[in-house]
Amino acid sequence: MDGSSYGWARPAHSPYRRPTPPPGTPAETYIQVAGGGHRISVAKLRWAIDESVTLHRSLLRCAYGFLKQTMQTALANARNKNEERLARWLLMADDRVGGGELPLTHRFLAIMLGVQRPGLTLALQALEREGLIKAGRRAITISDRRGLVKFSNGAYAPD
Repeated sequence: MDGSSYGWARPAHSPYRRPTPPPGTPAETYIQVAGGGHRISVAKLRWAIDESVTLHRSLLRCAYGFLKQTMQTALANARNKNEERLARWLLMADDRVGGGELPLTHRFLAIMLGVQRPGLTLALQALEREGLIKAGRRAITISDRRGLVKFSNGAYAPD
């Protein structure tokens, strides 16, 4: 991806492939779960925004949602234990995937939570002991969504 377009790249071999960020981008982008996507040039997107008040408002709502999620993440990182943060992250991933099995590795979850793998393993084991999830090789299944929400101790705030 270069600075002349916005969009998501389709993962090649791994659902965790990182697209090349535009020059000067201060953050890294991870494709968290495999799937399709769309891409549009910056010029066409700017034209579409200028032509459509509805699109403009919709993109502003998306930007606001992303800002809100970023603030909630900062608060959760400062306030919650690793197990609670993991519960939040799994619930958010489940919201986006639509239920079922989450194709996530321990390594990837550790990166997303900013913890060492042993710390993530302990957090997964805590959630499994409570009967909230089943963690297998390269996949996690939520067994008790309501229990997981409660376990997150306020870290998870659905939209």
